[in-house]
Formats: sequence, structure tokens, C-alpha cells
Amino acid sequence: MKAITASLAFALVATPASAQVADASAAFHLPFFSGPKEYNAALDKVAPRDPSKTYIVPKYRLAPGAKQFADLYPPRAEEEHKDGLGVLECQWDASGVVRNCKAIAEAPVGYGFGEATRQAMDGHVQLDVSQVTVSPDNGLVRLSYRWTLR
Repeated sequence: MKAITASLAFALVATPASAQVADASAAFHLPFFSGPKEYNAALDKVAPRDPSKTYIVPKYRLAPGAKQFADLYPPRAEEEHKDGLGVLECQWDASGVVRNCKAIAEAPVGYGFGEATRQAMDGHVQLDVSQVTVSPDNGLVRLSYRWTLR
């Protein structure tokens, strides 16, 4: 039976110049209880933030359940009993639903954790944007998910 645990983070960010998925191993190998400061610093090394963007930390209103993530666990990673991390950048609409997500980083690279995270979250996550002062047209939100197979 698959059990999935999650670690999620948000920030408005710019799309990296490279269209390739970056290696997020530095963030993935942090202890699971690491704080957001350490986690975001590790991600920033592989997917730098755009200094012209405003960064925020919205809250979830709605997120996919464990079953949806379990159904999308990358097959090769499951066969090889690999845990992983997927990092996305997404737009959001006026109601806070994330859209047009792109996988920007994953660990380990090549197992499909970035794409699986995109499939699970794009259109399925709703943010509480009631306190967000940046319009959806002027920013992106960074989402990450730590996949754990037990």
C-alpha cells in the first residue's frame, strides 16, 4: 500500500531561463522537519527567484488528497522504491485555483516527480488569495511536494 507524505511551500517567483527541470536534490535531502527558510534557500540555488517579483506565502483552501497523489506516483520511482520531490511554478486565477503549472525542479532528476506533481496540482489546488495584493497577472506561485513511498 502506498502512503504519501507532503511538504508544500509557496512563493511568487519568475520562471528560470532554462526550460529543463532543475535538480532539487539539495532541498530534497534536507531533513523533513527543516524550516521554510532552509528549504527555500536550497531551492533558490537551482531555481533562482526574480528580484523584480513580489514574494508571498498564501494558504491552501483546497489541495489534492493522498489518493490522488498515490495514483500519480511515478511508475519507475515506485518500482525502484524511490522517494522524491517535485517543484512547480504556477499562475492562479481570481478564485485562487492554480493553473498553467510548469515543473521547474525535481529530485532525483529523471524519475518524473516534477511532472507527477504538476498533474496532481494543476487545477486541483486552491489558494486563499483574500489577503494577496499581487494580481494573478503579475506573479507566479511556487508549489512543491515531497513524495514518500512506504
